[in-house]
Amino acid sequence: MTEEENKQRMHDLLVEIETLEKDRSPIKQQCTEAIACLERAHEMFVQRATKEGFSLQDCRVGEIEIKQYSAMKQMAIKGGLPNEHYDQRIREVRVRLFGEQMVKDNFD
Repeated sequence: MTEEENKQRMHDLLVEIETLEKDRSPIKQQCTEAIACLERAHEMFVQRATKEGFSLQDCRVGEIEIKQYSAMKQMAIKGGLPNEHYDQRIREVRVRLFGEQMVKDNFD
């Protein structure tokens, strides 16, 4: 799936989720698909960033990754899906950027 196709699918899913929520219908499947789109977007972002010469230790890259994982967590919560592993992924990015001790002192 291309980046544009992924963006379009994500948009379509968000519209579908909004409609289903208004109708009080289940949204778990759509949220699962939306998380898959967000995961693909994250993979594409990391590939593009490294291809363009950005280090994964760059704070700007880490900030975007944390926002992406936060969006995945929010979508999981919305769909009633497990979400704790996104906290771990966010923590891993913080450790990569700031080091274990700083994360323990400021985020844990």
